[in-house]
Amino acid sequence: MAANKKTEEQIRQEKTSLIMNTVAKRASYYRANPHRFAEVLGIHLKLFQKILLVMMFYNYFFMYIASRGQGKSWLSAVFCVIRCILYPHTQIVCSSGTKGQANIVLLKIQDDLMKNSALLRSEIEKCNIGQNDAAIYFKNGSWIKTAVSSDNARGMRANILINKLSGYIEIYNCNRVKSVEVLLY
Repeated sequence: MAANKKTEEQIRQEKTSLIMNTVAKRASYYRANPHRFAEVLGIHLKLFQKILLVMMFYNYFFMYIASRGQGKSWLSAVFCVIRCILYPHTQIVCSSGTKGQANIVLLKIQDDLMKNSALLRSEIEKCNIGQNDAAIYFKNGSWIKTAVSSDNARGMRANILINKLSGYIEIYNCNRVKSVEVLLY
């Protein structure tokens, strides 16, 4: 009978294994359904935003062309936090023509998303948004930083590049658009 009893170490390993299997199942579910993870964070999305968010996760190149006030920067901020939480050690760089424009995504995270989500606040280790140095660091090793789209930003390395282009951009030499968000992996 004593041979069938488990040691404390075996019991602890079984519990750890059970927890890790549950975490793996939930992580894979939310990676496949990022719009549902947004709801877990307390972020409520409209149908078109859910579709765009899923497409951001499923495609290596994503371009969102929309008019002013459509919520491009806000949706980019939602994408960034979900990606950083679900994929540890993710490195994201937001670039734009000016540092202030690049900081808009980080400000949306700090001012809008973090204030309304205690769960998101618990995932973020440090939020440092200044004119010279702007970055958000997550407890799981992920981070989001900003850079100016110029030759000075050549040394930055990341898994994901969010390129915020504003103003008029000529596309195919015939159309003009107001604003563009480009996500590159």
